[in-house]
Amino acid sequence: MAYNKLLVSIGIILLGAGNLLSQNFQAGIMAGPLSSQVDGDMASGYNKAGFHAGVFVRYLLFEDLAGQLEMRYITKGALENRLETDGYYYRSGLNYVEMPLTFSLKKNRFQFEAGPALGVLLFSKEEDAFGELSLGSYEDFRKLELSGIIGFFYEVTDDLRINFRMQYSITPVRRTLSSQVNTVYRYQRFAFNNLVSFGLYYYLKQ
Repeated sequence: MAYNKLLVSIGIILLGAGNLLSQNFQAGIMAGPLSSQVDGDMASGYNKAGFHAGVFVRYLLFEDLAGQLEMRYITKGALENRLETDGYYYRSGLNYVEMPLTFSLKKNRFQFEAGPALGVLLFSKEEDAFGELSLGSYEDFRKLELSGIIGFFYEVTDDLRINFRMQYSITPVRRTLSSQVNTVYRYQRFAFNNLVSFGLYYYLKQ
């Protein structure tokens, strides 16, 4: 609960920062769809649809270089549905409050960005063909996740930008069933969130 209260407070601060600080700051709202998978589980492919939505503050560091801090709700996880072929079904849903911090370099109407994101897991759920899964052989998903982001913005108007991102866990979200296997390959012992997302970023009038 302490994590959630802190993140909500930061979100409120972000939403008002564009009006409270200098003209180098811009604040806005954002939302969009995403497709995700979890590397290291039994599923494969960006099959799980999700979304992200939140607020952001952008600060112009130099003429073509800016930093951006966001506070957003984001859904991640995995989906494998082979019920019609071999009866296999698996779905995981991971719901985070996340705070990305990215830096972008502007080139004409494009802005190329990269940076880390810190996520706090609010709740998770797993299902197979028989219903919701208990913990079983897996350990719980970890409460904190550090991930990396790369992507770009396209400036549609002065107030609206389209964003495309790829995002991958830097820290594992949990150990996998094969964690007891003696292997040097980290991806065989841990699970990692892996997603691609689109977003619309609207800048509020100052």
